[in-house]
Amino acid sequence: MWKTCLGENGFIAKRLYGYDISVDQVLDHAEEMNYDGVELHPGFDPFPKADDSAAIVAFLKKFAARGLRVAGIQAPIHGLRAFAPDREERMAFAKAACALIDLGCRLGAEQIGFWPAGRQKDLSDDQIVERLAETFQPIAEHAGRRGVMTTIEPEPVQIDYTYEIASRIVKTVGSPNFKFLFDCAHAEVLTANALEAARRFAGQYGHVHFCDSNGKTLDLEGCSRTSAHLAAGDGRLDLPAILRAFKETGYDRWLQVDMWENPDPFRCSRLTKRVVDKA
Repeated sequence: MWKTCLGENGFIAKRLYGYDISVDQVLDHAEEMNYDGVELHPGFDPFPKADDSAAIVAFLKKFAARGLRVAGIQAPIHGLRAFAPDREERMAFAKAACALIDLGCRLGAEQIGFWPAGRQKDLSDDQIVERLAETFQPIAEHAGRRGVMTTIEPEPVQIDYTYEIASRIVKTVGSPNFKFLFDCAHAEVLTANALEAARRFAGQYGHVHFCDSNGKTLDLEGCSRTSAHLAAGDGRLDLPAILRAFKETGYDRWLQVDMWENPDPFRCSRLTKRVVDKA
């Protein structure tokens, strides 16, 4: 059965809502709610440097003290384009991604998530698939050597802006260590039926972000303009049915409770985690 993790990405929307939440508050909440782990986001809690063993030990102690582990990391790569027409730049992206995989392994992560770029309307779907597949081939090979899962996340504002594109990239790379990230909110927006998508794309996603959805993108000044992530019961999804679909189709990896740009992330976490616990 799957393990549950709290997403640190749900606590970085201070610019939208004005709250100021500390790392200790988040980890205390994760312990209180009996999460198995935490998915890291460097915008909330910056990663230690890969060559600083003392900093890594100190970083991990705050999780271990609460009985938590690092489930995964959201791994941004700045200044390099995974979709660049120049193959040399794409391979530089791949090299940087492999370094983040190595860091993730030192932190004990089982999953490393990459967001290759925002929407690129000047590229055809075929170009997106061809370039990203070539970029992620060596990344997937390195992930296989390290025994971790790597993912990309299809969402409205990203270069992989449909589940079909993400599926084609995954199939082209053809590695058990490279899949896409299934996010209930994005699935509802992009496919109009998150439950059907959970079944249709079974075996192609290697990580899950779990939340409710109203089928809309967030329309708020300063936000990412991506899918609205709601607390369980605030949207229209049949979350217990989606969990059954995960189980029936053999998904047994991490479920991250996702509060991305939610105005009350602690409430969102409590309500959504209780649905998982009940299931």
